Amino acid sequence: KEEEEAAARLSAAAKMSARNDQPKAKVQPRYITNLLQTAERRNQEQEIIYERKVVKDQAEEDKDLQYEGKEKFVTSSYKRKLAEREQWAKEEEDRVKREEAEDVTKQKKG
Repeated sequence: KEEEEAAARLSAAAKMSARNDQPKAKVQPRYITNLLQTAERRNQEQEIIYERKVVKDQAEEDKDLQYEGKEKFVTSSYKRKLAEREQWAKEEEDRVKREEAEDVTKQKKG
């Protein structure tokens, strides 16, 4: 009887070590992904607000006619940033439309 118990313990220990040897499946965090997406959205919104403020300030400077007739340069990285912002705005608009369509409070019962 003692031999059977010892064999069972060894068997259980072997199973445990076999489980530990197997690579663990990647566990996805529950809420972090949503938090990161929300933080990214907020950052994008804050950048847009800041850019609008800069444009407004530049418009005020242009009223002074200080830089009238001078060339304005736009770097390729800024163009890329503008393209990314436009892409983000389009995705955000699609997301809002999708949320409105899936809104439970506005769906018909039945």
